[in-house]
Amino acid sequence: MPDKHKLRLALMAALALCAVLLVIFGPMVLDRFSLNVLTRSMIYAMLAITVDLLWGYTGILTFGQAAFFGVGAYATAMVLTHIGASPSLFVLALLAAVLVPLLLGLAVGWLSFYHGSTPLYATVISLVVPIVITQLIYSGGVWTGSSSGMVGYQTLPLGLVGFFRLTGAVCSCLPSSPSSSCDRMPVVCWLPSATTRRVSPISGSARPGSRSP
Repeated sequence: MPDKHKLRLALMAALALCAVLLVIFGPMVLDRFSLNVLTRSMIYAMLAITVDLLWGYTGILTFGQAAFFGVGAYATAMVLTHIGASPSLFVLALLAAVLVPLLLGLAVGWLSFYHGSTPLYATVISLVVPIVITQLIYSGGVWTGSSSGMVGYQTLPLGLVGFFRLTGAVCSCLPSSPSSSCDRMPVVCWLPSATTRRVSPISGSARPGSRSP
């Protein structure tokens, strides 16, 4: 068992080193298409890590994380589109990307985990929230871009290479959970698995989730 543990640590260290080398030297050898795909992949990897952290540390299995992810992206895009893109407004957009999903999470958490609620009830809530968010975006007209999403707003002047390295640096700083399996809270195992610079309502939606009692 200790040998397997050391082998696993060595493998993880080797993969981490490869990832760091890719982030640093990748722009020198990769074309724009590859950098674009890898940047988007790392952004969605951050979303996946939030599910891992929530499930691994608390035992709460959720499939609704993309709703909060999309709300944060839309909050940023709406500030930069409808208010402006000065340095101070970039800070405001960053704060909105954190605070708006936080407030939504508090509301959804209260609905899902109030006293006496059941795992099935929490699953239903996680099914409903992304649908509601998507419909609000569709009905937002020019404010949200409706079904076309929001495009053309000003962003940080980092360029493709800068965004690639920024997302790589952020991903490298995110921790992983000590356990993402059902052995910590077996009750969640019965639950069925279910089935933005351009921010679209499709990429900001997700499907079902649950909780442990």
